[in-house]
Amino acid sequence: MNDYQTAIVFQGGGALGAYEYGVIKALYEERPGFRPAVVTGISIGAINAALLAGANRDPLEVLDEAWRKRFTENLSGPARMLLGPFFTQEVEQALGVLGNAGIYQLRQDHLLTPYRRTSIYNLEPLRRTLRELVDDDKLNRSQDTRVVVEAVNVATGRLKCFDNYKERLQIEHIVASASLPPGFPFTPVGEQSYWDGGLVENTPLSQAINCLEQLDGNSRREVIVVELFPMSGPVPKDMAEVINRIGQLSAASKLRIDRKLFQTINSLI
Repeated sequence: MNDYQTAIVFQGGGALGAYEYGVIKALYEERPGFRPAVVTGISIGAINAALLAGANRDPLEVLDEAWRKRFTENLSGPARMLLGPFFTQEVEQALGVLGNAGIYQLRQDHLLTPYRRTSIYNLEPLRRTLRELVDDDKLNRSQDTRVVVEAVNVATGRLKCFDNYKERLQIEHIVASASLPPGFPFTPVGEQSYWDGGLVENTPLSQAINCLEQLDGNSRREVIVVELFPMSGPVPKDMAEVINRIGQLSAASKLRIDRKLFQTINSLI
């Protein structure tokens, strides 16, 4: 049995969220009876956090269904059958611009008046996926697993933490954390509107540490950060690789600063 109180930190990173699932699978297989005390996430990390903590059946089964089926199909079942032998992996990747059956779909009104809209896609497929895979009551059992997801307030620019210990987490909180512009629309929660928290902070490390410090008991504590973006990497050869490398460096540098800050604080205590 695991004698640690563990906090898991999920970064934002789009399709790299599949790697986060791989890490979780390894933890569950290597540590019988494993269950994290705290899970924090931003963007796709918030989605993984909800699927892990609120899974309506075995968490690994739910995450496997999400990443092997729902998040990897750019066409619905009937459309795939219609294309028949013409449906190839290359065709599916190209059609990704039109939508993803488990996350987003193209806004038809965007095609007519693109400059009058605030997003290219909507996130109704993601809402449907979460409704079908997440048990709301289980997601809000903070005594089992405390879940914190972050989004940024569009108007104020401030990060907002949605915490199942302080309020009842809803699907809209998860969607808000994954509402990355300009592809996806901001998500209204109450009287405020929110975008993807990764615009401001891509690694909710401080929230994980704060939550662990509030736990009772004398068990050893650990924080596992699932890092998606390497600091080192090859020199880009084209514009696509340049854009990808910029994203890697931006996300990795923020995490390095966080680590250095907490190391400094620990040395002073």
